[in-house]
Amino acid sequence: MAVAYITCWILFAFYVVAIAASEITFRYLNAKYKWIRRESRLLAALLEDFDYVSRSRNEIIQKANDKLLDPQLIQAGMTARVLNEWEEGWMNKAREVASEATRCVRILENRRTSPKWFVLILTDLVPMLQLALRMKGLNHFLGKKKLDVDPSINPLNSLLWKKKIGASDIYRSLEQSRSWVSSLQDRSVVGETLEQSTPGPGPPVSLRAEELISSIKNLIAENPKFVNSSTTMHLELLHAFMKDLQPLRLETEMEKSWVVEANETIEEANQAIDSINITEADQRSWWLSVVSNRRDRRKLKEVILDVGTWISDLLETKERYGFKFVRRQSSKLSANRFTQQGSFKYQATDDMDLSSAVHNIRNWLNQVANTSDELVSNVIALSEELEQMHTFLKGTKGTEDYAIHLRNACLEQLKKLVPEADQQSSNTPNNEGSGSKLLSEITRINYTVNVLQRCVQAYSIEARQELCSVVGLEEDIHELVMRLADNGEQCRPIISIVGMKGIGKTTLAKKVYYHSTISNRFEIRRWVTMPDADQDSDEYALLASVGRQVLETQEKGDGKEHWINKLHGFLEPKRYLVILDGVLSIQAMYALKAAFPKVANGSRILLTTREKAIASAADQNSIPHQLRLRTKEESWELFTQMVRCPPEHEALAKKVVGRGGGLPLVILRIGYPLSGKKVTSEELEVLKGITQQEQNQKPWKENLEVNKVDLQSHQILGKCFSYFQLFSGDFEIPVRRIVASWVAQGLAEVSKGGKTSNTHENVVYEYLLQLIGRNVIQVVQKNLDGKVKTCCLPTALRDLMLQGKGNSSKPTSLSGQLAFHFDDKDARFHEINGLNANSPMVMQNESQSILLFDSQEGNKPREEIGEILRSGITGGFFGQLQVLDLERVCMPEIPRAIGKLRQLAYLGLRWTYLSTIPESIGNLVNLLTLDLKHTYVRTLPSSVRKLKKLRHLYLNQNIQMSAPTSLPLSNLQTLSGVFVGKDNLVKDRRDKLINLRKLGLTIQLAPPEQKVLAKWIMQLTNLQSLKLVSVNEKSAPQLLKLKPLSKLEKLSSLYLLGRLENPASIIGELPASLTHLTLSASGIQEDPMPMLGKLPNLKSLNLNSGSYEGPNLVCSMNDFPLLLVLKLRNLDTLKKLDVQEGAMLNLRELEIKSCRNLTITTGLTHLKILQKFEVN
Repeated sequence: MAVAYITCWILFAFYVVAIAASEITFRYLNAKYKWIRRESRLLAALLEDFDYVSRSRNEIIQKANDKLLDPQLIQAGMTARVLNEWEEGWMNKAREVASEATRCVRILENRRTSPKWFVLILTDLVPMLQLALRMKGLNHFLGKKKLDVDPSINPLNSLLWKKKIGASDIYRSLEQSRSWVSSLQDRSVVGETLEQSTPGPGPPVSLRAEELISSIKNLIAENPKFVNSSTTMHLELLHAFMKDLQPLRLETEMEKSWVVEANETIEEANQAIDSINITEADQRSWWLSVVSNRRDRRKLKEVILDVGTWISDLLETKERYGFKFVRRQSSKLSANRFTQQGSFKYQATDDMDLSSAVHNIRNWLNQVANTSDELVSNVIALSEELEQMHTFLKGTKGTEDYAIHLRNACLEQLKKLVPEADQQSSNTPNNEGSGSKLLSEITRINYTVNVLQRCVQAYSIEARQELCSVVGLEEDIHELVMRLADNGEQCRPIISIVGMKGIGKTTLAKKVYYHSTISNRFEIRRWVTMPDADQDSDEYALLASVGRQVLETQEKGDGKEHWINKLHGFLEPKRYLVILDGVLSIQAMYALKAAFPKVANGSRILLTTREKAIASAADQNSIPHQLRLRTKEESWELFTQMVRCPPEHEALAKKVVGRGGGLPLVILRIGYPLSGKKVTSEELEVLKGITQQEQNQKPWKENLEVNKVDLQSHQILGKCFSYFQLFSGDFEIPVRRIVASWVAQGLAEVSKGGKTSNTHENVVYEYLLQLIGRNVIQVVQKNLDGKVKTCCLPTALRDLMLQGKGNSSKPTSLSGQLAFHFDDKDARFHEINGLNANSPMVMQNESQSILLFDSQEGNKPREEIGEILRSGITGGFFGQLQVLDLERVCMPEIPRAIGKLRQLAYLGLRWTYLSTIPESIGNLVNLLTLDLKHTYVRTLPSSVRKLKKLRHLYLNQNIQMSAPTSLPLSNLQTLSGVFVGKDNLVKDRRDKLINLRKLGLTIQLAPPEQKVLAKWIMQLTNLQSLKLVSVNEKSAPQLLKLKPLSKLEKLSSLYLLGRLENPASIIGELPASLTHLTLSASGIQEDPMPMLGKLPNLKSLNLNSGSYEGPNLVCSMNDFPLLLVLKLRNLDTLKKLDVQEGAMLNLRELEIKSCRNLTITTGLTHLKILQKFEVN
């Protein structure tokens, strides 16, 4: 009995010990629960991000191998590992740790939710002890920033091969690989696209920290002796950062997981604070109240310290993993927008407050250092940290639009230190006790500064370029989104995107499909990929394929009517958008039109096709959206998004990229294999060969075949196209030159009674746009108003056309157009086109246009050119010649016999540096354009008065006219480069210049004479462009007298150089039609922005040296609604530029150069779509 009794007591004692051990272990594990949960979550996110990048990388390499891209380049550019062998070793260990941590979290969660009856605790003892041991092992891995790691491959000697690796190292390598993957995803390399994972919105960012801060502040105020206020500081900084994260689109699992952890931490902290209840004294007896309040205050202190630890751990975790939150910006938004803003000496109000706060604290520290030797080292260390913090905060001003809340919170924390420092400064230490207090205060301030530094660095948002294939499509996206969202009467239910293979139709359609405006507008959105097979052969199969994709079903259906009825029933009640990607035939288009219901609720169909005829079959009244080839600049940007090119190889690389002709498909194919790699000259030579491969020439062949019939049937358009074949290489041709030549050849078909805006020049410009829309001409540059400035025949297309002509040396005439090339290195071009100065076969009576090119360097004239012209004219070979274009031919000899070319309508002598013009030029009675710009001609022959049909006269600002009547007046539309001085004042017969549309004058006149000129300018009501330069005898700017220009209602471009007599009246009465304005040396004293900002159509504004002499420029809300470009240059007195919210909403380019006193810029962050920002 006694044995049994003792045994029972032993068992009972053992049971009690077991219960105690199990409970103690559980409490230990429960305290570690939050830590292990956070580490488990973030480590799993890191692994998921790594797996995604690895998987995407393998898919990209497989795509490249499948499409038989050059294996040498694939090996060079695509075999780089995501991680090195040591990092892979760390990841292997991390997978084991993550799996173990996940099991621990699951066990703890089950244990925390299970009933805590003492009879069940015993069964938990062994699992709890095992779990505690596991946690200790995990802490060895997760609790250190760096670990010694063996390489995952061939660890020959683990002691020698060990390397310290941490999570931050892993994430740094991972980000590099992610950038490489992102640069290739969603890129078409074979007419299809790689699927790119579009980042979701991520978890919502909790802002309950503000409520938590308020609660803690109240508790601190009531119990200042028991609470550490550093918790509040940590919370305020975290809350500010969470506010900055709100507009971000989280891209990685690591970002999302950290935000989830932060949200849960804030929520748990709120619950912990809410659980505290300090009892009122009058609710219980005095001794119970004392005991209870002591207990509650102790609990209060513990809880707030716990909350501070939780928030601090979040910061430490963010630092340890080293990942970045990213704000994506358009590929056009140069990084200069952010880095160069920092080059300003920002001295806004908050910066001055910051400087003042730091200055006060530094003064106090200097006083303290003088009073005690033992404080010197502490003071010096704190001063250095404070200075670093000051510099860092000032530097973050440049990116304040992405971290403004955190920055302001840090400023507030620094300002709080100032009154405390002032208070301590008044109590200079007189004894040992006060010295120890000062040391304690310095330690506290040092802690605050250290935390602020850590937060500013860890709680940062990095602006990165959005690497995607929409280069050159920004305006297209905007236009299509507006058309699809338009509810006007003119909107069409079917809109077509037309362009050759590989030009970016699918890419554009995807960007529009996922655009927020589109997703919010349409209840149903469906993407339909049309079958590549013959779409005409089986109409049922076509409708079944489309029906399954729209209805998102796998049913087989029964006949065409089944699918038509199904589609009508599904789509008719709702507003829908259906993308039909890759419609290849007219017959297929007719079948598809019947399948979709015609509803008047704003539903739309957007289709992509290579042929304009298919777009017309879809809806003949809908204007198709024609995609153009990329410009050279856009092509280079697309290439360099993938490939890093050293400066020494840039010239060769640009030639290689240029051979792609601006076709994104070819550019991506040559850049794809070397993505992420610094390219070498040898690899560039290989890439050059890739551009000539059959797969890259095929799209050009197909496009040429598609356009062949139209160009042959439309003789004028065909002749316009043949004009480009006269130029060698990828010669950049000014549109001015093209338009003048085509008008001179009589190619403009202007119907009588048509629109008054349909001038000959406008008509032939439309021809050019048609060729660009057909993807047979490449735009090189655009003007600020969006019009084409220069263009060329794509190199790839030109090479293909020359291949088709073979190696025949027989001279040919391209639609009556001839070109003579001298010293051109492209010998093959000469052989095929027979453009040889010594060949008599080129002298043909039917020649209507002759262009001469001379690529030799230096200023020595080439005699052969004069001989060709002389023999051709005297021999009667050029009797029908309408165009003689010698632009950029060095000092050609113009024979006196040129007057025999009675049919000549265009004589282009720009950049020839000629010094004389023969008197016989007056016999060119049909001349429409005479271009003498950039020549040395100083005297214009009096015979020019005979040129009654002359419309465009370009001079060089140095020509002295013999008499006022020497100008042909009645039909003149362009008069540019005229110098008007005392000796050649154009005053007689000015009333005949009523058709002037473009006027450019350099004047050297006294005020009375200027007054007469100003009165005459006001009569030119058809004027569209006006340039006035007023200079003295030394060519320095002088007074410019003008009258208000508001009556010139067609004026769109205005350039004024000279000091305005009454700036307010001139600036305040500019015509509303003005789109481009440049002011130089105007001497404006008052801020012109309030008046200029009201111009409704202004797109470009240049304020050059001396134009404005005041200190401030302020752009107010709603001003400059259409402004695209703002340039400020050499404004010496300008000190502040203030862009208020709502101003210049469409600004794309901002340039500030040599404004040496400009120190304050505010509101630049309001310019959300700024694409280019240059500061010098």
